[in-house]
Amino acid sequence: MQGVIAALPNDFALAEELGKKGTTNGITFFNRKAEGKYITVLAPTSIEEKYYAIAQSIMLANVVVLSTARIDTIFGESLIAASLLSKPLLITDDTDASSLLKGMRDYKIVSRSSVLSLLPGFAQSAEGATKVEIDRAFPVKGVGDVLLGIVLSGEVKVHDTLMHTSGKQVAIRSIQAQDEDIESASKGVRVGLAIKGIGYEEFEKGDVLAEQQIKKIGEFEFDIAISDYAGIKVDELNGMRLLLVHNFSFAEAEISQTGRGLFARLKKPIPLANGDQFLLIREKSPRIFAKGIVTKQGSQ
Repeated sequence: MQGVIAALPNDFALAEELGKKGTTNGITFFNRKAEGKYITVLAPTSIEEKYYAIAQSIMLANVVVLSTARIDTIFGESLIAASLLSKPLLITDDTDASSLLKGMRDYKIVSRSSVLSLLPGFAQSAEGATKVEIDRAFPVKGVGDVLLGIVLSGEVKVHDTLMHTSGKQVAIRSIQAQDEDIESASKGVRVGLAIKGIGYEEFEKGDVLAEQQIKKIGEFEFDIAISDYAGIKVDELNGMRLLLVHNFSFAEAEISQTGRGLFARLKKPIPLANGDQFLLIREKSPRIFAKGIVTKQGSQ
């Protein structure tokens, strides 16, 4: 089954129109089925305390929906993040925001009432290796240990055996999406997985199930793309402490320069592989100001 993950960082009321409210933990999940596709809308909450939730929702999304009912800092930050990650945009026509969209490529201005009908069109095929990002784990009486997560690539199937971040094998006993039992789920579907082989208490938010183990790392080299609006050059990052966000994971990062480029040392290791993208957040506006790509794991 196919699905779509849509980030909606700046209009909680519109998110409520698009789906039924589900779990909340920094991000509120709204769920709906439309045109045979599972739609999940991610709406960051408690932004003052968990600003990183904006970056998380946009990283995880197949499409970003931005409301122009209110043009504010969050709108601008979300626009920058979506641009850095080359995410397609649906922008509501509540207010004329054309002056803010100069240089943007993959966007469409739409009415609020048409957003839901457009979301199924962003479903993608089950390409690439299977990878599921986990945000919750808990026991269910009569079922066993259950995980909630998002299929980021490939396709997860009943009876699959995947590798946990720890290196342990996890067998998929059953799959649900929006309370429906299904045999498989591809990229863009938020799933509930009944598992065996590892206890729910061994999972942390941001852990990954994949065909090959994706380890937690704390040091790596990376390439960077800085927003034109950031007003900072690469060499000014040397010695800075920034917040690094990758999907559901985040960690404080100390940035330094090497003879080969930039190097990050994390306060706590998170699951990352070569080629993975992440967003960098600072205190100065715009806070979400750059995208990084892991190029080489390990110490300097």
